[in-house]
Amino acid sequence: MGRFVSPALVTLGIAGVVSLGVYLASEHPSTKHHFDQITTGLSQREIAGAIVAMLAGLHLIVVVAMADRDPSESLLSSLWSYFRSFDSTPPSGPSPNPYYEKILKGKRVLITGASKGIGRDLALLYVLHGARVAICARSVQGLEETRTACIKLRRAARAARTAKKGVDIWSSVSDEDSVVVLRYEAGQAGAGERLVQQAVEAFGRAGQHANGANGAQNHDAPTPGLDILVLNHAIAPYYRGLSKPVDIQVKDTREVTEVNYYGYVEVAAHALPYLRASGRERVQGAHRQFDRSQIVVVSSMAGKTPQPCTYAYSASKAAINMHFSLMRLEIENHPNYNPFLSLTLCFLGAITTGSYLSNAAARFPVLSGRAMAASSSDTAWNILKRGCLGDIEVTYPAGITVGGWLWAFGGTPARVFVWFVKWAHGGEGSFGPSKEELVKET
Repeated sequence: MGRFVSPALVTLGIAGVVSLGVYLASEHPSTKHHFDQITTGLSQREIAGAIVAMLAGLHLIVVVAMADRDPSESLLSSLWSYFRSFDSTPPSGPSPNPYYEKILKGKRVLITGASKGIGRDLALLYVLHGARVAICARSVQGLEETRTACIKLRRAARAARTAKKGVDIWSSVSDEDSVVVLRYEAGQAGAGERLVQQAVEAFGRAGQHANGANGAQNHDAPTPGLDILVLNHAIAPYYRGLSKPVDIQVKDTREVTEVNYYGYVEVAAHALPYLRASGRERVQGAHRQFDRSQIVVVSSMAGKTPQPCTYAYSASKAAINMHFSLMRLEIENHPNYNPFLSLTLCFLGAITTGSYLSNAAARFPVLSGRAMAASSSDTAWNILKRGCLGDIEVTYPAGITVGGWLWAFGGTPARVFVWFVKWAHGGEGSFGPSKEELVKET
């Protein structure tokens, strides 16, 4: 009961201030007639019901905002950070969002496909909010560039926080130990198992490096383990199924399936025990919902709706969607997993990453302007937010949700969706061949 006393007092305090303001405004000559118009025709019971409903809603907001409040944090600061959880754009400059800072401070995050694009932007955001990250991809050069950018941002954030005499959320490890680079060749036998083991061990080594100068253990330094897994790697060859040589098409399909689908499945399967263990430890210690571990699966609307020339890629994403939808349902209905682990599935549309520009946009030049393409940084921010909030699914940009509905309805709505996709890709030469391609075929 004590947990709700303080929120109740805060609710009454806010309600009292608002009520006083409303009363003064209702009695002021310049605004009195507006209140008379609003309340005309309403009975006292209806007015009382509206007031009770508003108070209940306000109290619910306060309870949610304060449920995970740090004891050292003021009530107003807790409320402010909760409302900041709805920020639609990523933090500007080296200042973390206060709400997600509380969730991510000290977390150990493994991100696949982090050498560029969304993966790199995710790594930057997690580091900004106090997490330590293990980043992996095929390109070691790209990973080193990501690591350099993360360390630079971390130092800038720490300097800005120090200047404001705020709490240093990055103190558990050195800047150099905060970002671990791991080469990951998705699709190779045993690569996923090795990756998870290397990440877990690397986080432990970084924790040892965080000991004090006299050898004393820094109790804030994390132990070996894993708190958040972000599956983001993918390859996406573009081709027309009717014109591509059969042997090459089969080869590409096998490679894409092994990298995109099998890679996700293998890494997730080997990470599960570590995620469950860390989630159990935190939840049982603090009884806080957001202390659950997270699996964040970056997928695509191409796995739900047909897109031109994406045969193998779309098929792999469809497999990912179903596999992890089933895993999420099993987690939700398993008493030994649900309290300690959440799974968020992200369905992305057109995102202006380097791979998108070199593949889809290069083949269909008008697509970026017509398909409501979102920036990589905004996309990464929405992925991070929704994973921290434990949301079931994310569709981004939000406008593509309508396309999924139309295709799912079938019939005329589905034909409307196909027409829109053709238009977005430039009409002729989208699903079918262009005149130039037909000439080459003949």
